[in-house]
Amino acid sequence: MFKNKNANINLINNNSEYFHTSQTDVLNIIKRNKIEEKQLKRKNIILGFTAASVLVIAGLLISL
Repeated sequence: MFKNKNANINLINNNSEYFHTSQTDVLNIIKRNKIEEKQLKRKNIILGFTAASVLVIAGLLISL
């Protein structure tokens, strides 16, 4: 579909040789990154609530 724009220029023969690289779907990578960020954000929120509740429980136990 798209030609590889990265060319290794051979100055001796004045030829350009194209690198053979595997095609990477950029949209798929962006989508996976967004999903991973959502999961990380969710885990951080849960960790924050857990830490806050532990502090509240410890405060209650100390005050009794």
